[in-house]
Formats: sequence, structure tokens, C-alpha cells
Amino acid sequence: MPSLRSAAVLLVLAGLGSTFGHPAPAQTAATAGAGCLALDPRFTAGLDFGAAERQALAQACARIPTIRQRAATIAIVDSRGQAVRDSVLRIEQTNHGFAFGGHPNEIASGAVRAAESPLYEERFFGLFNHVVWGFIWRIFEPVRGSPRYDFAERSLQWAERFGATVRATPLLYTQWNPPWFVEIADPNERARLAEARVRDMMTRYRGRVRAWDVVNETKNTVSLVGMMRGQQMIAPTFPEGAVRGIADYVDPAFRWARQSDPDAVLLINDNRIVSGRQRDKVEAILRELKRRGTPFDAIGIQTHMREEGRVPLDRVQEGLDRLAGYGRLRLTEVSVPSRPQRPEENVFDGAPWPGWTEETQAGYVVALYTLAFGHPAVDEITYWSMTERRSDPPTATTGLLREDLSPRPAYLALHELLRGTWWTRWSGRTDNAGRVRLQAFYGDYDLVANLPDGREVRVPFTIDGKDATIVLVLQ
Repeated sequence: MPSLRSAAVLLVLAGLGSTFGHPAPAQTAATAGAGCLALDPRFTAGLDFGAAERQALAQACARIPTIRQRAATIAIVDSRGQAVRDSVLRIEQTNHGFAFGGHPNEIASGAVRAAESPLYEERFFGLFNHVVWGFIWRIFEPVRGSPRYDFAERSLQWAERFGATVRATPLLYTQWNPPWFVEIADPNERARLAEARVRDMMTRYRGRVRAWDVVNETKNTVSLVGMMRGQQMIAPTFPEGAVRGIADYVDPAFRWARQSDPDAVLLINDNRIVSGRQRDKVEAILRELKRRGTPFDAIGIQTHMREEGRVPLDRVQEGLDRLAGYGRLRLTEVSVPSRPQRPEENVFDGAPWPGWTEETQAGYVVALYTLAFGHPAVDEITYWSMTERRSDPPTATTGLLREDLSPRPAYLALHELLRGTWWTRWSGRTDNAGRVRLQAFYGDYDLVANLPDGREVRVPFTIDGKDATIVLVLQ
């Protein structure tokens, strides 16, 4: 219960609206961003959305007010409990309750010069309230027994300086094991070291890292050191026994993680899912983990369109619906190209589409975000590449910013979506019962009240999963 010494006390009372009577009639504040930006002609040109895609987008837009907003009643009363009428109010959202994330690889790798940092940070946090940091074992502990805790600390402090939540990725990723780990012949020693890695990270950063990708791209691996090869990686089904082998190392990893930090969100993270080309393999792993009672919380979905192509949106929707049967969902890595790929940028098992431009990038990004934000099982959307100052082949030419950090249309479109259409702003006056009512997106807010006696009061409050009555009591 926050308080103000000088002017008022703010009470947030979920579900207690009847305590103060019912205004008649109630003033209803308009919901910000009632339209469906993904179907705006500015963003559909060149993408040739079919009827099924348009229907999927329209349905997602219709769900957003139901699953991402709550009703709030704001009342101002004096010390005797009498309504204070005709007070001028402003409702200013200060943060989203949903995790809109970014991956500041450019900061971690030193690709942003000191003189550029303020602009980069302004643009990054102009969109995102959630940071994804790479804790890849090979980079974190290149020399056995000498983990780079200083690197992790700098990363976390950067996110904390801007009040962002953090997801770390990944704890175990066979493709990026340290060379010294791969050289260990004894499987029991490898398991012991993997357990020590998981427990150390989870315990050391408990409370600072909210979510962890515990294992990454398991469908491409058969053990802590065994990778699928060649056609095995792109085959629609697994070799005999592969699912059991994968689960044999994945299941213990989640149990170590859960014991080390019971409050963290634990993800199994994989790619090439929304196109459907590898989804059956991921589902086979998830079914086996469910059978074993593996304590994972969410499925992380990597969706790099340099790899997957221009996936029809109704197919994306179908994939989200199917995966939601196994747990909560997070779009952990999203990237969309701004131009067609060149021969030297070819991605293994890629599905190039010749229609990518800066404009179609913007339209497809808005569409993907709309489908995800409009799905009740999704808790995070993270865009993977702010710029092209990185060496990841799947993310070539997918940056939201150009080389000089100027915004591409995709950045501007996301800003309009996240800080416009899906951002609550309101101003008006209290009615005869001293109230206003509005639908507001989950998140943090400032209530600014200009009272009839000339005082101005600013008080923070939060809209979460319950309808709320917020009462400002004047002293």
C-alpha cells in the first residue's frame, strides 16, 4: 500500500468496488489502440496475406483486450469518504507487465562504441523492458575452473540499471560446450560437471535472473556431447532411441535447476518450430519429458525467418496452439530479414523468400508480435538482433537498426505497436461519484491528479491479473 506524506494515500483494492457504491452513470475511459495494426494497409503491402492469415490476425487482435488488459476503477474521496468530483486525472503507463525483450549482443560483444552507447540504450529501452543475456558455457568458462563471473556481473548490472527483467540463455547447449568439457571421456564426470554448472549459475544469480533456458536445441543433440549430423538434423523424425537419449540428460538438468532456484521460470528452447518443419521432433521430446514429470515451465520458440522463410501466419497460429498443450510459451528468438539473402549468407536447411524488404520486414514483425501477444499461452516476445553487428548467419540483415543505428521501418512499427497501440494513456475528469473507469494493459502506471483545491498528486500503481479499485484518499 504505497503512501504519500503530503497529499494522499493510495489504496489498491482488488474486487472491492462495491465498498464505495456504484456511480450512476459511470464514466468509461476509452481503451487505447482499439484497431488492429497488423491489418493496417501500411504493413500488409508486399506480404499478400491470405484469408486464413487475415482471420488469424483478426482473432488475435480481438483477444488482446481480454487477455492483456484489466478493468480499473479510480476513485478520489476526501477524509470523510465523500467523493471528490471534477478532479482532472491523467493515467500514464510507465512499464508493460508483459516481457517484450531484446538481445543486446552488440553490448556484450563490444560492437557498440562508447560514444554510441547512449543512442543504442535509448533505442533499445525505447522498445524493450526485458533483456536476454548469453551465458554460453564455452564463452563463460573457456578455461576449466575459471568462470567469467565479471562478464556476467557487467551484463546484469547493465540490465538492472534500466530496470529490465532478465532471462539467461543457455545453461546447457551441446553445440557450444567448452572444448575442455568435450574432451572428458568419463560420462559420469561430464554429468558431475554439468550439474555443478547448472547449480552454480542458478544459485549465484537467484533473484536477479528471472528465467533460464536450461537446455537449448535438444532436438539436434543426443547427449551432453553428442550432436546430430548431416541429414539427421533435418530429418522429420528421430533415429531409434534418440528421444530417450535426449531426455536422459535433459530431465536431470531441469531437476538440478528447480532445486537450485524454485522461483525461476525454466525453459526448454528450440528452433524451426513455427514453420512446422521440425515441430514433430520437438513435440516427441516434450511428450517424453511430460511422461517423466520433468519440471519445465515453458517452451522457448526460436523463429528466425532467415531459416524458416515467409511462414504463413495461420501456420504460426497452429504451432502456438499445439505447443500450448505442453506448457507456457515464450518466443525467445525472433528475427525477420530486411532483404533477400545472398549466396554467401545461405543457412543450413534455410527457406529463403525473395520478397523481404525493409517494408515487408516491418509488416511481418508486426504480424508475428500480434499473433503472439494475442495468444493466451505466450509470456514473452524477444527480438534477437538490434543491428547487423553480429556473426550469427540466421540473423544476417535482420536488425531493427541500420549500421549507423538509425531505425528501420520495423523499429518504428514496433514502437508504434508497443508504445502506442498496446500502451495505455488516458486523461479526463472524475464523475459525480468521484470516479473514472478504464480498461488498461497490465503494467505499471502513474496516476496524476489535479485536485479542485489546486494541488497535484502523483502516485504509482500497478494493474495486474485482477480487476482493481484504486482509491485516492485526500488528507
